[in-house]
Amino acid sequence: RNNGILIAVFSISSSVLLFLLFLRRPVRAVERATLFAAHLDALRGERFIADRGTYELERLGEALNNASLKLKEQECTIADRSRRLQAVLEYAIDGIVTLDLNGRIETANRAVERLFGWPRGSLPGQPGHVVWANEAAYAELGANFGPALARGEQVVIETLLRRRDGSTFLGRVAGKPIDPT
Repeated sequence: RNNGILIAVFSISSSVLLFLLFLRRPVRAVERATLFAAHLDALRGERFIADRGTYELERLGEALNNASLKLKEQECTIADRSRRLQAVLEYAIDGIVTLDLNGRIETANRAVERLFGWPRGSLPGQPGHVVWANEAAYAELGANFGPALARGEQVVIETLLRRRDGSTFLGRVAGKPIDPT
């Protein structure tokens, strides 16, 4: 009876050991694939070398490689579009300004900088009211046109604007939120 138990324990132990040895390679492959997937944002464009052996692992490797290449292509497309949009912004004849949700200037193209007499690159970060005749006029604009802008509507006004040197001029301002939500 003790021999039977020993043989059963030996058989079970041997089976578990063989099972673990058999699974060691696929488990390691899945661990490598998981690590690659976890760092895909940094590895985009890189290739994952899949272990050969099972159809499923090979397909997993193909899927990771496709995702990696697609992310790299999308990154290149976005970078290219961004460069083209930046060129359009910079060389537009009209002045273009974007404001953040706090009313600070995010971007200002060369035309705006020349028109308002600000040095290159110094308008971003400034409060939006620096180009208005005074802060009260800027606050009035927000009160009068804020609701229309909040609905995503375009607003066009002619108003007194102020250059950096303090001189004023009559200008036409058009505004529309990029993302009204």
